[in-house]
Amino acid sequence: MKQIILLVLLFSLPKLMAQQASVASGGNATGTGGTVSYTMGQVAYKTQSSTTGTITQGVQQPFEIITLSGEEFTTINLELIVYPNPTVANVNLSIKNYPIENLNYQLFDINGRLLSNNKILTEETVVDMERYPTATYLLKVTSNNKEIKIFKIIKK
Repeated sequence: MKQIILLVLLFSLPKLMAQQASVASGGNATGTGGTVSYTMGQVAYKTQSSTTGTITQGVQQPFEIITLSGEEFTTINLELIVYPNPTVANVNLSIKNYPIENLNYQLFDINGRLLSNNKILTEETVVDMERYPTATYLLKVTSNNKEIKIFKIIKK
């Protein structure tokens, strides 16, 4: 009987320790669709590489998703010229191959607060950024309140 219990324990121990990780935080999330366990700040990871690619397991890999253009506007050719890059004072917005009658631009800070909202009157528009502090900003170009393009601007 002791031998059977010993064998059961020996075969079940590796399965019990298969999900170990050193983490900074974590928990369980429960909803109507089910339950999931999550971890944050894993400090241990393993990377495997081959000729076809690399995979990193067990570590958080940050990424950023930003919509940079509207799919409905395939005929527009917007060009944002930022000089010097990053900018210190002004951003020049150059618009080609698109009617400017109903175009506006909005300047937002990284928290989404509207800083400036102006009508675009010419193909070359200067956006004054000199009075704003060093930060990252979003310049949104719209036509009839429809988003055309969003630019990420770094103010130094």
